[in-house]
Amino acid sequence: HDGDMDYLLGNWGLNSKLTASVENPMRMYYKDFDKNGLSETLLATEKNGKYYMPYGLDELSSQLSQMMRKRFTQYKDFAGKNIEEIFTKEELESAELLEVHTLASGYLENENGNFKFRPFEDQLQSAPIRAMLAYDFNNDEKKEVLIGGNYFGINPYHGRFDAMGGMMMLNQDKILDSDEIHLNLSQKSVKDFSILKIADKSYLVVTINNSKVEIYEFSF
Repeated sequence: HDGDMDYLLGNWGLNSKLTASVENPMRMYYKDFDKNGLSETLLATEKNGKYYMPYGLDELSSQLSQMMRKRFTQYKDFAGKNIEEIFTKEELESAELLEVHTLASGYLENENGNFKFRPFEDQLQSAPIRAMLAYDFNNDEKKEVLIGGNYFGINPYHGRFDAMGGMMMLNQDKILDSDEIHLNLSQKSVKDFSILKIADKSYLVVTINNSKVEIYEFSF
């Protein structure tokens, strides 16, 4: 129906050093740059009309050791270089290029048969959203959406994305934070939510990356 949140889309969020837009998309180059039989994935974002990678020389050398050693013998020679100054035009043009136009999490709204992307409120952009569960938590015969996430598998440049404490969406405009729903999942990398029913009682099962499963009893 018009105005509905037909599809909920978890994304990276807007609380990182990465940027992406339709005008200046984030780029991902995929190619075996050093011809060792293994393809590398390199990210680059736009700044002042040029594209720069979020890697230091040591990190880039860990993927492309021989190539980087030949091209940059000192850190100062590498510092401040954009991607076109690190790789040749031919190397970049022969790579598979993927683009990201938005990092915001949001939903698709049906407008007369056409879907329009709407970003979530800022409070849902604090970290990557990796888990969502639609369920009638408060027995009002309407489904609420529990949202969780966070992500730790990144390099030191970015830091840890651990600010998503767990939130519940009642509708587009009403979002309860972790204090309001008494569920604090910050500092935890949530992978999935599910419901477990035992003897007519419902429990929330939270699957967490590199940690034990957590089970919560909920009541309203």
